[in-house]
Amino acid sequence: MNTTTLISRLKNGDIARHLFALAACIILCVGIAGAQSKGDKYYNEGLAKQKVMTVESQNQAIAKFNSAKKIYDSASKKKQCDDAISVSRGIIKSLSASKGSAPKQQTPRAPKESKREEAPKPQATLSLSNTNFYLSQPSTQVEVTVTTNQPRWDVDAVANSDGSGFLKVNKINDDTFRIDVPYNNDAEARVQYVQVTAGDAKERVCVSQSGREIILRADKTIVEAKKKGDKKTLNIYSNGSQSYNDNYGYNWRVLECPSWITIAPKEVKYNISEKDLKSIGLRASDASGLTKCVVEIIVDPYGATRKGDIILECGYKQFKISVNQYK
Repeated sequence: MNTTTLISRLKNGDIARHLFALAACIILCVGIAGAQSKGDKYYNEGLAKQKVMTVESQNQAIAKFNSAKKIYDSASKKKQCDDAISVSRGIIKSLSASKGSAPKQQTPRAPKESKREEAPKPQATLSLSNTNFYLSQPSTQVEVTVTTNQPRWDVDAVANSDGSGFLKVNKINDDTFRIDVPYNNDAEARVQYVQVTAGDAKERVCVSQSGREIILRADKTIVEAKKKGDKKTLNIYSNGSQSYNDNYGYNWRVLECPSWITIAPKEVKYNISEKDLKSIGLRASDASGLTKCVVEIIVDPYGATRKGDIILECGYKQFKISVNQYK
């Protein structure tokens, strides 16, 4: 367009009309944008109200959505408001139903203990470094090592059936205990048990202790008797700790004896002289617990020569005395 033509149109008023139309369009767009912005504001406020789960708040949200719907000129925006309103009405219905069907009052019950499945406990294991001890007469100590998967274990000396016992036990540390064994003054051996317990597992230790050596002797091993009968005096030495009721409570007894011989104990002496000890081949250190029993060997008369043996017993020891009777 040349200058002459432009000037001509200005004169005719064309440019003025175009400028007016442009200004009107700009004003309309600004108005629409403002309307859309205000609608979004109401819509967003409605969403904020919708998040609060009360009937009152949902009604306020519906009011905001309706205000936004009136402002929106877009069909999609208006449908968006209708959908939001529908959601709020559904929330109101749900809240009203929940309020109307409140659970009935029930008598309170004691809370049940929750049953939790516990992992099975591992089976208790227990082993000992030694379960048998064979000990001599002197006092001593022995130690036993304990191996177990349990956090705790206990050890105790078990009394014998008659209530007796001679052992003492003590824990040394977390995996060891000691058994104290005193001197055995008796001639008889003795036994006692020690029990170790760890959880459900149990083990026993057997302690056997020998006593002093048993002495059973007589100052004669052969007795010569006459045909018409005879009496001979013997001294029987013994240190047994067992009493025999079938021999007046002495610590020895007659195990075997021929019917034609009678043994009659007379007295017991507890103070043994060195001469007596030498007569039977013993030392002064053997005198502990030793007794001397004076007995008579009585041989009945008989018309023929005969021989017989007397067998004495004291604990595990036996002693033989041979008796010869002649015509």
